[in-house]
Amino acid sequence: MTILIFLILSFSYVYFLYKHNFRFISLFWTLMFSISLLLPVLIGKYFNYGYIINDAIYNKLDKIYLLCLIVFIISNIPFQLKKIRFKDGNIKLIKYNNIKVSNNIYSVLSLILIIMLGVEVITTGTVSTLELNSWVKMLQGSILLGLLYTSYLRFLFADNKKTKVISLLIIIISLLIVLTFIFGRRILIYPTIAAIVLYIYRTGYKPSILKVSILSIFSIFIGLPLLMSIRTLGIKDGVSNFIEIIKGDYNQYLNYLAIGTDVTYSYSLAAIILSEDVKITFLTLFKPLFIFIPRSIWPNKPEALSEALVHKVNLPFEKGMSIPPGLVGESYVYFGIIGVILVGIIFGVICGIADNYSQHLIKQKNGRNSINLIMVIIVMIQIIMGSIRGDTATNIQESLYLFLPLLLILNFSRYKFKI
Repeated sequence: MTILIFLILSFSYVYFLYKHNFRFISLFWTLMFSISLLLPVLIGKYFNYGYIINDAIYNKLDKIYLLCLIVFIISNIPFQLKKIRFKDGNIKLIKYNNIKVSNNIYSVLSLILIIMLGVEVITTGTVSTLELNSWVKMLQGSILLGLLYTSYLRFLFADNKKTKVISLLIIIISLLIVLTFIFGRRILIYPTIAAIVLYIYRTGYKPSILKVSILSIFSIFIGLPLLMSIRTLGIKDGVSNFIEIIKGDYNQYLNYLAIGTDVTYSYSLAAIILSEDVKITFLTLFKPLFIFIPRSIWPNKPEALSEALVHKVNLPFEKGMSIPPGLVGESYVYFGIIGVILVGIIFGVICGIADNYSQHLIKQKNGRNSINLIMVIIVMIQIIMGSIRGDTATNIQESLYLFLPLLLILNFSRYKFKI
């Protein structure tokens, strides 16, 4: 009954947001949060890691998910029904030539990165990048996200057929580079989603709910497991491996779908947290502030939440690997049920304000061609997806090194320098 109520409530609110001027940011949060519960329940293959979890725990967890959704909707809907006024100034116009310059900068940086990483990644799969130094990983993510996103922007802002064809070729090359040289699927997924949303905002074209549903189902049940296979084995072997899995029996596919999506791990870990009443210090939330303090000075400096939980519940994960607890699991591990209520309120308000700001930009003369709109979409996608995954501190840290360079380069490209 809990799942049915959750499904009806979630679908109804997604439909309302879609029809109500396509309030993407709140819609995206609702959709992703819903998937984080419904997909694991649908697959029905949980990772208990040796813990005995009874059905009562899963039922309680489902009710907490439902509570978080209700709180989010109550906090969010006033912002959808009432318009917030923003100042008309401070809109930073950007043109095709500016984006071309930005894309060229990221192309050069990507070439340097490829030389640094070498051919080992191509032959062994992106899993080999897990052993990289943390600073190199940050550089890797920042450069490749910037390359792909500016490639998409180059296509979206192209003003003639020739530049569109060239931009399309650049997108294909960028996709191949990202698929080959980084393990994290988000570097591929987030810019792609942002580009689709920007296209809708810029053109006013809104696809039917049927088309969006078909695309979403394909992405979840085919796209994500395929990316899992590619990032583990490389492009050639990864595609071949996934084809074999598709040809196999249904249970084999479900197992791979469960492994290939973070949400099953998150739901399973949240159940363990609930069952064992696991608690982690809230100082973990301030991890980005502690990044420059060496462990030699502060040996007990808080770890990333996912790593701390792996150690706390003694999960056998390899070096460089971790599992997220999900939004519900994270908020519960810090502050219990009060934390779940607080996080629902916070995201309801933030998403509502961001939706209003996006709608404000779309209605302004240069708003659809602004750095403001380009950045608010990609940043909110990162914040929502990272939080749904369940590691707020790491999410904030990632946002800083992914998007500050992008913002600086886009702004830099607007100025002409005489030599």
